[in-house]
Amino acid sequence: MVAEIRHALEGLGIEAWTDSQRLPGGDKLKPEIEKAIERASHLLAILSLNAVNSAWVLDEIECARKLGKKVIPVLLPGIEPKALRLWFGEEVAGIKVTDGPGGVTEALPALRAALDVQLPEDGAPPVETPADPNRLTTQSPRRSREP
Repeated sequence: MVAEIRHALEGLGIEAWTDSQRLPGGDKLKPEIEKAIERASHLLAILSLNAVNSAWVLDEIECARKLGKKVIPVLLPGIEPKALRLWFGEEVAGIKVTDGPGGVTEALPALRAALDVQLPEDGAPPVETPADPNRLTTQSPRRSREP
């Protein structure tokens, strides 16, 4: 589902970094992922049942939070808001993505809002900005921030 979310964001002109797409075989994971998080403005934490058992996910969330990045929890099927305490120490607002046709498309408005992204049809001129992470990071040349 990470690839589907990445493709949907890129379809909106939002660059999204994922380790599976950008790390060639033989590269050391931790320094490359940390560099991507440093360059990012947001971290989409894609949380699944597999993520519960992943030390990497927690490390990435902690790295982003220490760097002052906005971390946006994306809850895949099987993950409920109460589980966010495992990663954040408290219940935070997350974005649920349902499985099946249209699940990612339905979540896009909430993802755009969380990423502070306005598309040109929203009435805002395109503005270039820096990237975003989780193993999925985003960067949008169409990104703008409200004054």
